[in-house]
Amino acid sequence: MPSVFDTTLGRLVDDLAVRQPDRTAMRDLISGESLTFAEFADHSDRLAKGLAAVGFKPGDHLALWGGSSIKWILAQYAAAKIGLVIVSADPDYSDEQMAYLLEQSEARGVIAFGGYKDRDFALTLGGICPEVNQCVDGMLTSARLPNLERLIFAPGAAGDSAAPGGFLDWSDLMDWAQSTSSTELEALKSRVAPDDITLISYTSGTTGTPKGVMCTHHGLINKSHLSAAIQHLGPDDTTGLIVPLYHMFGNTCAVLTGLTKGAGLVLTGQWFDPARALECLSRGGCTVIYGAPSQFIALMEHPDYPRWDLSGLRTGIMGGAPCPMEVMKKVVHDMGVGGILVGYGQTEASSWVTLTRPDDPLEVRVSTIGRALDHTDVRIVDPGTGTETPTGESGEMCTRGFLMAGYYRMPAATAEAIDTDGWLHTGDMVAMDLDGNCRVMGRLTDLIDVRGVRISPVDVEEVLFGHPKVAEVSAFGVKRGDVELVAVWVRPAVNDGITPEEIVEFCNGRLIPEAVPSIVHFTEKFPMTATGKVQKFKMREQTLIMLDQGAVWQNRVASTH
Repeated sequence: MPSVFDTTLGRLVDDLAVRQPDRTAMRDLISGESLTFAEFADHSDRLAKGLAAVGFKPGDHLALWGGSSIKWILAQYAAAKIGLVIVSADPDYSDEQMAYLLEQSEARGVIAFGGYKDRDFALTLGGICPEVNQCVDGMLTSARLPNLERLIFAPGAAGDSAAPGGFLDWSDLMDWAQSTSSTELEALKSRVAPDDITLISYTSGTTGTPKGVMCTHHGLINKSHLSAAIQHLGPDDTTGLIVPLYHMFGNTCAVLTGLTKGAGLVLTGQWFDPARALECLSRGGCTVIYGAPSQFIALMEHPDYPRWDLSGLRTGIMGGAPCPMEVMKKVVHDMGVGGILVGYGQTEASSWVTLTRPDDPLEVRVSTIGRALDHTDVRIVDPGTGTETPTGESGEMCTRGFLMAGYYRMPAATAEAIDTDGWLHTGDMVAMDLDGNCRVMGRLTDLIDVRGVRISPVDVEEVLFGHPKVAEVSAFGVKRGDVELVAVWVRPAVNDGITPEEIVEFCNGRLIPEAVPSIVHFTEKFPMTATGKVQKFKMREQTLIMLDQGAVWQNRVASTH
């Protein structure tokens, strides 16, 4: 069993700079930027000095708002070196969502990164805090956000030349480094402990108010280290980053996991673009890839897919959403990523809870989420009684080991999530077999109750993924009065006509009668999070509207039985 690391993010980078100073740590093939491990350590040191010089102190919260870039990574590790806590912000946040994050997290500063799509983060912050327009050198006094005192702008790959009015420019911040001595920096580094909070990552908020998950150096590093060992990662590997840095899938599962083994990183742009990603994965000689099923589908369906050589890809993890069996088989056989694994994780668990293993039979890797990582406990319990369920029967997955330190300023929510024995209740319904391999049946809140029969959306989706005319599908429940119906949204395969009646007929005999869809809607795309997770609550809302308008197909005979 792999041993446990007892270090911090900052020390991890500094150690790599000593062990392999001249190896390339990261490359951005879009902007042309590149850093060796020695440069990574040096640049993050300099940025850490600058942050200390402009007044940031250990324990302060610093929000990072922008797309994926080398500067984003430097900011995270510079902050970690002097004991700051990063608050990761979704670059697609609306004004009000960002205002909530800044207020709830009590962020003392924010770094806004340029070059993300057509977003003007400076303009958004000015709308949240009108006082931005009166700022000098990024020093803010705000009535709405009294904790927010520092605004910093980092130019992006799009060629931003200078900071917007009121913001401190990245280059000026780096110049401030001269005001902090190396002795002062080392003193700050020495005070950072593995059990300190280093990251606050907000949940998606699909079922309520977003919660800030407090993650420690110890939890993030060890979950990354343990998953890297399963994948047999090493210094000769290169990870292709197609998942966003603001999310744990990017900053931890991809970047930090590679760092624990000295692997390199290739950035494929500030946001996921299939054509750009394919080119960068090929040109960058990537050997490792992490992504959601929808991202793998987008890569394989893109017209440029045959042009690029992806034969170097050998391993990685498909996660973030249920992984359909047919998609997994295509990634293994068509894309050629023979060592691809499937994993299950939560931000509250510092990333992965379970993973399949490279030597597992393909059937296990395409039909389960694997078994618990080392130093990680998993059990399946009846959500009503809390007692463990028999092998093979579904229940709520609970886990223990390297968990979050809690939700920031939400003690009641923390107590609800982690019980008095230290078990995190994930909210996902799972069945575990005799070998410890788990299969996700769906969210506890997503199970569909059809006339007293509990239906797992995953079961419906797996059947329909086997239909030759179905490219993607998502199943969920829709309540009409006291009756709950099975609804499916289907993205048809290219140039293949398909009817709702075909969908229902295909399901007849393959699913129990209660699980056969009563509502079928065809769509060109699904509402998604930035990490490729389907937002079923949005589909449910839109389906209810379409039902009221008579704009969606409904099997009324099946719906009334």
